[in-house]
Amino acid sequence: MEFRRILLDGNVVEVTREGETLVAADGRRVEAASATHLSPVSPSKILCCHLNHVSRVREFELELPPAPTWFQKPVSSLNAHHGAVVRPANCRFLNFEGEVAIVIGRTARNIALADAEHYIAGYTIANDFGLHDFRDTDAGSMLRVKGADTLCPLGPGLITSWDFRGKSLRTLVNGVVRQDGSTDEMAWDMHYLVTDLARLITLVPGDVILSGTPAFSRPVEPGDVVTVEVEGLGALTNHVVASPEPVSDEVGAQPTASEVPHMSEDRANVGGVDVATDHFINNQRVPSAATFEVRSPLDWSLKLADVARATSKESGLALSAATEAFAGWAGLHVKERGQYLRRLAELIDDNVERLAIVECLDTAMLEESLRRRVIARGARNFRAYADLAEDYQSRRWASNGTHNTVLRMPAGPTVVITPWNAPFLLSTWKIAPALAAGNTVVLKPAEWAPLSCSLLMDLVLEAEFPAGVLNLVQGFGDEVGAALVSDPRVRRISFTGSPQTGRAIGVTAANNLVPFTAELGGKGPFVVYDDADLELAARQAAQMYDDAGQVCLAGTRLLVQDSIRDDFLDRFTSATERHVLGDSRDKVTTISPLIHPDHLRRVEGFVERSLAAGDTLVFGGERLRRDGLWFEPTLIEPRSNDAEIVQNEVFGPVLTLQTFTDEDDAIAMANSTPYGLSAMVFTSNQKKAERFGLGVRAGTIWVNCFLVRDLTAPFGGTGISGIGREGGDYALDFYSDLKTFQVKEETTHG
Repeated sequence: MEFRRILLDGNVVEVTREGETLVAADGRRVEAASATHLSPVSPSKILCCHLNHVSRVREFELELPPAPTWFQKPVSSLNAHHGAVVRPANCRFLNFEGEVAIVIGRTARNIALADAEHYIAGYTIANDFGLHDFRDTDAGSMLRVKGADTLCPLGPGLITSWDFRGKSLRTLVNGVVRQDGSTDEMAWDMHYLVTDLARLITLVPGDVILSGTPAFSRPVEPGDVVTVEVEGLGALTNHVVASPEPVSDEVGAQPTASEVPHMSEDRANVGGVDVATDHFINNQRVPSAATFEVRSPLDWSLKLADVARATSKESGLALSAATEAFAGWAGLHVKERGQYLRRLAELIDDNVERLAIVECLDTAMLEESLRRRVIARGARNFRAYADLAEDYQSRRWASNGTHNTVLRMPAGPTVVITPWNAPFLLSTWKIAPALAAGNTVVLKPAEWAPLSCSLLMDLVLEAEFPAGVLNLVQGFGDEVGAALVSDPRVRRISFTGSPQTGRAIGVTAANNLVPFTAELGGKGPFVVYDDADLELAARQAAQMYDDAGQVCLAGTRLLVQDSIRDDFLDRFTSATERHVLGDSRDKVTTISPLIHPDHLRRVEGFVERSLAAGDTLVFGGERLRRDGLWFEPTLIEPRSNDAEIVQNEVFGPVLTLQTFTDEDDAIAMANSTPYGLSAMVFTSNQKKAERFGLGVRAGTIWVNCFLVRDLTAPFGGTGISGIGREGGDYALDFYSDLKTFQVKEETTHG
């Protein structure tokens, strides 16, 4: 005899099959085609919670029914008319009026009542009202509308400002009153069915939706019209349909706006790569009520995604997750943390192609460079810091009758804010040492280019990092960045961006006495002495136009000894003419478009003001075409060293050309801006190079080369180029609290 399990009246029931009919032990019969089957061989797994006893969780396998019933939402809803609406924490959910909808993420498990809101606050219940509690009866689960702290089924939303108590309520089906009473009394039997997930939302493994409908004198059917009237709130109508309209054939297709108001898409197809657009908090995707557009610099008419736009609410959720996860992550042995980092590095290597496609479309960085070099460096960051953390040798010495040891202790939740140029690489550069040191992290990428960082979070999930160790929130600095850095739970802040924002973050960090490191851009001198290899220097100088000049380390001030000015300029012009402006996906392209129309206008403004002030245009100076974001490689000879074009960072394909007479003059000119991130010098004389290195104020100085990096070396700037140092042990020290442990000699043993 073949036994099967189905969901029947809210319960798991074992049945036998008689032809096309399923028969329960108590004699109840149901057509096999209309039953919700629970198959032990199905790959999908759900968590079924008795919501009045949240610690009671049972797990079973499911098989999706072929033809679920849907309720089609009207555009107008209670959310549009009443109350403050927020999205519950750590819970993704959908609903249609008249249904229960419950989504529980993969981290949901047996939980205490006090923690329930973090896991099940996302369910919504029936007929435009909220749920206060379930009550079990012999007939199955019951819904009771009760209390002011109820949830709205018209969500996604948690209603915080309504009072449903003591209001009259009645439900009509096709104009006939089926139920009549008050919000204090009404209860409905709930009949559960499992909805067709793929037509609602793309879920991560382990997420489920359970859905139920009120039990009237007969079940509602497609074509019925269900109206709910509530005192003081008016009437709301639900149309019962066989399937939502329109229905897309694509897996993961979303309901239309008319079906699910305020529900934004949570996945985007970016060049054929599926990218999540929600935040990543506690190993779950968490949406926001609002979104922002991300467009491609390669073609500004191409919208890549609508990305969840965080506020202080989401920042608080992310920091709560990071705070709760900190003790467990910090408590792991450094080798155990290293295993996670190395697994993530492997996954990055396995996904170079996907990451390169997304980063190219999102930032316009050269796709070939991303494939061959940049993405791999991100993987290298995780491996390198796993190794460095494991190889750390505590300093030990004896003095004053004591044995002394310096210990590194994980500092705590860390906020990492990264820029829009090379967001993937620069995020891994900061995340890797923070995680290796034992900290948990909340990452906020720049709003102009957040997508590769979101893709990284999918790999974090695949690497099975513990929940809350690495979190991602997306949005604008004044809306979520400020909330993150001002939260007193934060124990480290690492930022890359503008000096203006760096100053603001520094003030906030100082108020909370939080260590803070920042890399804030540069105006690097590119110095060429008369004994240099001019061909090498000219080729390297032309590379300052790479990535459309959107590189903070670039040597944008060409300082050339006066005796070789013309010779160098000829060689430099020739090298620059070999550049190809074009689509970053094309292998022959060497100069990409600028990141954003606002940034293009900023670069244009610098050039226009420079020429209006009397500076000399040597070449370039124009955008390539009016419908694109390309700007010509540009060289300007300033009228004086005080010119704006010399003193301020343009962050575009705009260089200046100046001459100097001798070494002292070169060093003085190199130090004449408020920046001090990097410098380059070209000379064949070792002593001259050393004198330049000692005399110039910069965090990194390259001699006869550019952008050669060693992960163990300190990195950072002086002046307004930044504060603090990262890289190698310097980064691990920053993300740690150093502790001195002293033991009096001959007082302990064992």
